[in-house]
Amino acid sequence: MKRITLLSCIALTLLLVSNAKPNIMNDCSKGSCTPLPIPIPEATIGDAASMIMVAPVDPNELKGPIGVDSVRWVSKNDVLNYTVLFENDPEFATAHAQIVDIRVDLPHERLLDNFTLGTYTFANRAYEMPNEPNFYSLRLDCRDSLNIYVDVLAGLDMDKNQAFWHFSSIDPETGYAPWQVDRGMLPVNDSTHVGEGFVTFRLKPHEDMVTGDTISFNARILFDYNDTIPTNYWCNKIDAGAPTSRIKAVVDSEDYTHYRLSFEAEDDKNGCGVKQIYLYLADNLGTYNEYAVCAVDSILDFTIERGKQYSFMTIAEDRVGNREEIKTKPDLILNFNEPPTDILLSNTIFQDDISLDGFIGSLSSVDADNDGSFTYELTEGEGAIHNEMFKIIGNQLLANDCFKCSDIELYSIRISTTDAGGLSYSKQFKLELSRVLEEPEPQTLDVEICHGDEYIFYGEKYNKTGTYIHRTPNEFMCDSVYILNLTILPIPEIPTITVSGKSTLISSAEYGNQWYKDGYPIEDATEKQYTASETGLYSVTASNGKCESEQSEDVFVNLDELTDISIPLSQGWNWISSNVDDDGVKSPNTFFASVLDNVQIVRSKGGILNNEGKSLNGDIDAITPATYKVKMATNSTLTLSAELCDPENYQHPLSAGWNWIPYIPVVELDVQSSFSGFTPQQNDVIKSHTSFATYHNGNWVGTLRTLQPNCGYMYYTTQTSTLNYSQSRVERTKSAVYLSETSSKWNVDKSNYADNMTIIAKVYNGETPAFDAAYTIAAFCGNECRGVSEYVGDKIFMIVYGNVGDKITFKAEENATGKEIEITQYLTFDEKPLGTVSSPYVIQIEDNSGIINTISDIALSIYPNPVRDYMFIAGDISAVNSVKVISSSGEILITTDDFGSGVNVSSLQDGIYIAALVTSQGVIYHKFIKYGLYE
Repeated sequence: MKRITLLSCIALTLLLVSNAKPNIMNDCSKGSCTPLPIPIPEATIGDAASMIMVAPVDPNELKGPIGVDSVRWVSKNDVLNYTVLFENDPEFATAHAQIVDIRVDLPHERLLDNFTLGTYTFANRAYEMPNEPNFYSLRLDCRDSLNIYVDVLAGLDMDKNQAFWHFSSIDPETGYAPWQVDRGMLPVNDSTHVGEGFVTFRLKPHEDMVTGDTISFNARILFDYNDTIPTNYWCNKIDAGAPTSRIKAVVDSEDYTHYRLSFEAEDDKNGCGVKQIYLYLADNLGTYNEYAVCAVDSILDFTIERGKQYSFMTIAEDRVGNREEIKTKPDLILNFNEPPTDILLSNTIFQDDISLDGFIGSLSSVDADNDGSFTYELTEGEGAIHNEMFKIIGNQLLANDCFKCSDIELYSIRISTTDAGGLSYSKQFKLELSRVLEEPEPQTLDVEICHGDEYIFYGEKYNKTGTYIHRTPNEFMCDSVYILNLTILPIPEIPTITVSGKSTLISSAEYGNQWYKDGYPIEDATEKQYTASETGLYSVTASNGKCESEQSEDVFVNLDELTDISIPLSQGWNWISSNVDDDGVKSPNTFFASVLDNVQIVRSKGGILNNEGKSLNGDIDAITPATYKVKMATNSTLTLSAELCDPENYQHPLSAGWNWIPYIPVVELDVQSSFSGFTPQQNDVIKSHTSFATYHNGNWVGTLRTLQPNCGYMYYTTQTSTLNYSQSRVERTKSAVYLSETSSKWNVDKSNYADNMTIIAKVYNGETPAFDAAYTIAAFCGNECRGVSEYVGDKIFMIVYGNVGDKITFKAEENATGKEIEITQYLTFDEKPLGTVSSPYVIQIEDNSGIINTISDIALSIYPNPVRDYMFIAGDISAVNSVKVISSSGEILITTDDFGSGVNVSSLQDGIYIAALVTSQGVIYHKFIKYGLYE
């Protein structure tokens, strides 16, 4: 069915009558270019219910402020209310309007500064926009009567100096525009006015406008895909200035008690004209009160009383409400009173033992009018130095402070007197203090305390450098004075400990050190460095002679040569190392005696032992310092006591390929510190049974962060060299905090396999590198998961378990959605490392519906970046289904579908994260920085 809506019909009508109607230009002197036959109330933002129209109106109108006169004068200070009306005219329309688009071109970009949206209505529905915004987006549920949703988008197009409203109808079942012509947001109009609607908005004239400027514009309305129909132009003229006024008085009697008051006023040049004058009167220098409202050129009779003073002020108001500024001086003063000429004080000397409210002297005035009624007060002006220490009640000057043994001998005050007619006179007085009390010598106390401490001085706590005074009152003499000079000393910074050689500890503080063992101070251990001679926990503090810092972090020094070893072994394969140098326990059956019932197989480089009848037999003669792969029948713990190798003298030859190395140090160290005794080669690899690291550009990078005693390790290199371990026997008790492994739906049974291979890879989606942490990669042999990736920077590090020759395939999981993606490529299990940091192995994903990096139809971004607490989405947020925050390792930390008011990320640690915006077309990723958790 063909759809015909109101605007197309209006356009046709206008075309037919264009030759019969004169061309009406946009001229404020003519008011609206198209007169309004039916008065419609001005739009009032915030009162939606009162704005539903109850009478038929012409379709497609713009109505604004009525103003004053035919040119519609308005004040520059007014807020101007506008209404755009539209109707689906029943005379022409045969279908509901599904889209209504309204555009208003504003004549000056400065008008956008104070633009706000107001109430809007359609189909007998009214809606308010809270807080008067300048941008608005909402989906309305109109299924109860119209069987549709209505999407509303309104605001400002800053580039076009244009305000807009866009209404679109949405079928709840399909999410698209309804196909039926009788379903839309604006039905064909009838006697119930269901086909009518309007929108409202507010403007304010901008600051640069002057009197005579105009604000004129029209609206353009579009129904569905018909032609755009313009409304009438609405024009207002601006009055930007305030009027001015004057008052004159002419005596109208011989005794000067009757006056005729006349008024003059004029508006600013070319203004709308003066409406009225407000007359204000102040009697006897009192406050001004409104006395009369007068027309320009009017006359007012006024009768005065002798002995009084009258002050007059006029404020003019023009026809649009612009008022003259309040004047700093009166326009006219009628004075029939003489002010006082002097003030007398009966006494100007008082004693230092005077009590609070004690009497000093009486006040009197000299006045030619002989008016005996005077008021007195302490006033500002020359000599008003000590006014706050005194007070006046009636005509008596009293003490308002304690003057016990004051250091001041002469006080200066200023007093005013006011007669009954409101006239005043003021005068400076100097008051002399007479000393009659004895003053004891003050006592001074100099104290130094450390920052953070408090010093209690006569019941008060002080913690800032300064001088503090305490007075103790005495009955027959001056106060006893105690002075505290308090100095706050800084607390030294907490020192840090570095290690030299085997067990020499070095403090970062140059002086004032005190070393501790197991929490107790070591006698005479106060130098910058201390060499530990016993196993234990060590720390250090620094002192500046007065204040001591907090203790440094603890470090553990292990100097025991005979050590009790305890190695937990789980069911299946375990990697352990021996750092034992003791002939008494090197026999395999002796070394594994504590777990001999559960040991099944022991492997080393070039050798194997099998358990036959609770005895290990094979080609391994002795358990020497090396790594061993041990298979257990059940969970057990290997225990023994033995002498250990000395790291200072131990060397291990490295050949090209994998080396089954022991871990000789007796304490846990990070990888960098462990290998401080020799220089690794670029792309060397060290791995344990569960993690690995590679040497890249002078640093160890990967998922293996520390090396631990009795754990087994394998070292890969391409060149022969000699491994020298760090000699240190010092272990830091506070390890660095690392991100946890990526959570995944895939599980790996690592104990099933003795061997593994290392992979450093980069994930690509098609020809584009995948967004960091977007995918988790899993390795499979058949249906068995053999390894799950971990992110280190923009690369994935993966340990894959298996046997040489196994076919390894891959799957990917999109972390933001949980979607599983098959990967076609595969490889053959080989213990040789695959990929390097600079040349990673490429894992290719073909995900046609996944990551969105740039999509013209969905322009979404996040702000602010960096973010402290709330992260917001910029763009059409209706396209977003949910928001997920992902760690740099791929772990989902936050999931929410309630993001209209921002996503709260305040609980996250400071660092780099990924925001995943999940849409129906895919996922849009943005990196952001979280900061400020500890500020």
